[in-house]
Amino acid sequence: MRKIAKILLYLIFLIPSIKIIAQDEPDEVGNFIFDGLDRRYEVYLPQNITSNMPLVISIHGYSEDIAWYKDYTRMHEAADTMGYVIVYPQGISKSWNVGVVNPNESYPSTDDVGFISALIDTMKSHWDIDLSRVYYCGFSLGGEMSFRLVGDIGHRIAAIGSVSGPLFGLADSWYIVRPMPILYMHGDSDNLVPFEGKGDEWAVQKVIDYWLDKNQCEATPDTFLFPDIVPNDNCTIQKISYTNCSGESHVVHYKGIGMGHSWPSSTFTFGSEGNKNMDINANVEILNFFNNYQNPLVNLAYTKSLKFSIPKFLNTDDTLKVVVKLANPDQHPVNVLAYIESELSVQRDSLLLYDNGLQGDVVAFDNLFTVHQKMSDFGKDYYTLSLGAKDLTEDVTTNYRLHWNFTNIGRIIMGDKPYSYTDRDPDHYLSLAIKNVDTQIIDGIVVNLSTEDDRVSLVEVNDVSFGNIEPGTEVSGKNQFIFYYSGDYNSDSTKNKPILFNVKIFRNGTHYWSDSFKFSTDETCPDPPTNLKAEVDSTNSTVNLS
Repeated sequence: MRKIAKILLYLIFLIPSIKIIAQDEPDEVGNFIFDGLDRRYEVYLPQNITSNMPLVISIHGYSEDIAWYKDYTRMHEAADTMGYVIVYPQGISKSWNVGVVNPNESYPSTDDVGFISALIDTMKSHWDIDLSRVYYCGFSLGGEMSFRLVGDIGHRIAAIGSVSGPLFGLADSWYIVRPMPILYMHGDSDNLVPFEGKGDEWAVQKVIDYWLDKNQCEATPDTFLFPDIVPNDNCTIQKISYTNCSGESHVVHYKGIGMGHSWPSSTFTFGSEGNKNMDINANVEILNFFNNYQNPLVNLAYTKSLKFSIPKFLNTDDTLKVVVKLANPDQHPVNVLAYIESELSVQRDSLLLYDNGLQGDVVAFDNLFTVHQKMSDFGKDYYTLSLGAKDLTEDVTTNYRLHWNFTNIGRIIMGDKPYSYTDRDPDHYLSLAIKNVDTQIIDGIVVNLSTEDDRVSLVEVNDVSFGNIEPGTEVSGKNQFIFYYSGDYNSDSTKNKPILFNVKIFRNGTHYWSDSFKFSTDETCPDPPTNLKAEVDSTNSTVNLS
């Protein structure tokens, strides 16, 4: 009798959660420029919108866009009924930088974590959301992105939900600022993100164990098998709850027994998802989970942006300048440290930043922290600079999500020899020469070519390997760059107005040097190659990390 009553109670709760009606048109279709890219999002507001409402950032998977994802999950419908503002962000090239180098799924140069953090600020500005109730969830790669956000900006998150999302070994390097409530749904018949893991993707149980460790949970869960009210979906859901955790940061695993790569109760089926569970509504389960949590670090001081101003290190008198801007809502006292690690000598130094008006920051106590350091204090090496800010009131340290690589070895610059160009319309081939002006070999050199000139529609082959370059040696790439002109433009258009190409030079996958050149031709260049006019611009560099 108790079992029947429990099932009836569950059905009563489930029925209104499925029959939710909300508007299909978003209340805001927005965009802003972040890190030089146009970033888009769509916002849905509950009908009873007021100030100080909770926000859910719902993140699509790989090869998906906002339109597909919101139609598939319909999370904004549940959010409307349950009183949440929901925003759907769009990833660049329908993907997210989850921190792993996989050319099929991620774009490591895209600062998606920074974009999501800026999106929170935008939602606060536009809709006055409650910053203590900001939640993330996502499907597949979007679920993985939700995990990554905990590692990078956990101080801005109240709780997360991941559906069919993997987790990689990169998580071992994350600094988890506080125990984080985690909801994780995954089917044991998932053929895209296997339950037992594959390659660098962890098995589901290892993911659970990771969060149990971070949240200091006892590994004895409560389990509940949801009633199989839709038998023909060929799968059931077991809820496995770990509730004896530090700070009530529960870890809840919804194990889809027989379920594939799917979002329970989504509105349609796509080809590779497998069985989809219809016994529960994932949106309702996730939002009910979020209802239990608020972010205790909402007033924490943390790094908002980081700026490096540094020459090309032509001599030891050059100075490294670091400027850090803090978000500090309650004006807590803060210690800010820059950590510098070297590659060859395995040294580690720390630099204390100041906000006293005496270190070039002009105004004291304005949450702009600076430090200047002479390069004569550094040996010749490759360096990584990272940042930590300790809020002395909260006694909590946050690490800035980005780091910066620099070196006083080199430089690698554009070469002195003429550049060559081959016109095989519509393909246009460009060969470059670069030069190592240092006194030691520099290994693993790859050059990236780009331009913002509208006359170029595409740089199709934009990365060329130059291998190892001996001291004082000038070399040409083994392969050529390939680009295309836009519309009716051709090489004639460069005679009076050269095209500016930007050059990024990488060593073993890390960007260290930049250069540029102006490309022009005296005449339409036939095949074979002819010489080009070129002007090289080797200026000092300033790097802004927002």
